[in-house]
Amino acid sequence: MTVADHLMIRDAGKRLAATLLRLSARLGSHPSVAPIDRLLLTQSDLADAANLSLSATGRLLRSLHSQGLIDVSYGEIGIVNAPRLQSLVEKC
Repeated sequence: MTVADHLMIRDAGKRLAATLLRLSARLGSHPSVAPIDRLLLTQSDLADAANLSLSATGRLLRSLHSQGLIDVSYGEIGIVNAPRLQSLVEKC
């Protein structure tokens, strides 16, 4: 999938998950690129990358965190369970 394909995902949660996976080099990257476990970006940056409002991004991040898929701290988002995050996107 390309970036444009990810942004066309209608479900906001799936679009955010796809964006997190893309930014962590787990989706749409060359196989030689090693995945990143911690993304150094703000929620605002992530909202822009996923084409979502800041409030929607915050709500969705809290949901993903409560499911044990990500860890959120100041200026940083960690990918805790990439396979389950990937399964959210594959349900598109």
